[in-house]
Amino acid sequence: MAVIILNKAPKPAQKKQIEGKVIDDPKSIENEARRTLKNITKPIQLELEYIIDNMRDKSAREVGKELEAVKKNYDFQLETTAEQIAENWVGKVNRYNKEKFMSHMRKALGIDIGAIVDEAMKDELDIMIIENTSYIKSIPDYLVGHVADRVVQHFKGIPMPENRTLRQQIKEEFKISDGRAKVLARDQTSKMNTSISAIRQVNLGIDCYVWKTVEDERVVGKPGGVYPKTTKLHKNHYIMQGLLCKWADPNVYSDDKGATWKPRTAQMPHNHPGDDIMCRCRPAPFIDIEKLKVKWSE
Repeated sequence: MAVIILNKAPKPAQKKQIEGKVIDDPKSIENEARRTLKNITKPIQLELEYIIDNMRDKSAREVGKELEAVKKNYDFQLETTAEQIAENWVGKVNRYNKEKFMSHMRKALGIDIGAIVDEAMKDELDIMIIENTSYIKSIPDYLVGHVADRVVQHFKGIPMPENRTLRQQIKEEFKISDGRAKVLARDQTSKMNTSISAIRQVNLGIDCYVWKTVEDERVVGKPGGVYPKTTKLHKNHYIMQGLLCKWADPNVYSDDKGATWKPRTAQMPHNHPGDDIMCRCRPAPFIDIEKLKVKWSE
C-alpha cells in the first residue's frame, strides 16, 4: 500500500498538473558514509603496510600467507557488520528523502499532508541494502588483491611504475583505494536518493518527472562548459534540462508537458537521472492531481 494521507480537504486546485521540487542529495549522509568506509579501510591499510615494511628475508609464500590472513580477518569482521552498516546507510537516506518529499508535496499542493504510507518500498530498500552490503564486503578483497599483485611483481623483479619502490607503490594503491571509497560514498548515496525518489513517486501515482541538471559548467554537453562534447557513458545531459520523461519508459521524452511523446535521440541518455556513475541530474516530480493516491485522515 502506498498513499498520501491528508489531514483536511484541499481547496480546488487551480492547476491539474504541478511540477514539484528536486530532492537534493544528503551531503551529511554522504560524508558519514565516507567516514565509515575510511574507518573500514584504514586499519586494513596499516596492517598491509606493516607486512610490506617487514617482508625482508621472507619468501613470497610467507608474505602471501600473511596477506591472506589479513583478508580473512577483515572478511570475518565485515561478515557481521557490513549488513548493519548498509542498513543504517539506506535507512538514513530513505528517512531524509521521505521528509523532503512530504515537505515539497505540502508546498506544491497547498495541502496539509498528515503522512505518507509506503510499505510497498520495503522490498526495494532491502535490495539496496543487499547491494551496498556487497560493496562493503568487497573492501578487504580489493585492498589485499592490489597489494598482492604488487608483491608478486616485486618478487619477479619487475620494476614498479615510475621506478617507485614497493612501499611507494603501495602508497599509490591506497590513494586510489581512498578515492574509490570517496566515489562510492557519493555515488551510492546519490543513487539511493534518486532510486527512492523514483519508487516513492511511482507508488503514489506520479508516473512522470522533469529532468533537471544542476545547470553549471560541469553538465555534460553544455557548450563552452568543462565537458562540451557528448560522451559515450553519459551522452548529452545538457539537452535533457526541463524535458518531461516517463518513469516507465526511459526511451521517450516530451517538450510540451506530455501532449506528445517523442523517441529520445542517439545523443540523449536512455535511462533516468542519477543512473550514470557520478551523474548529478535529478528528477522533479510532475504531479497529476487526478492520479495521486490520497485518502482523508480518519
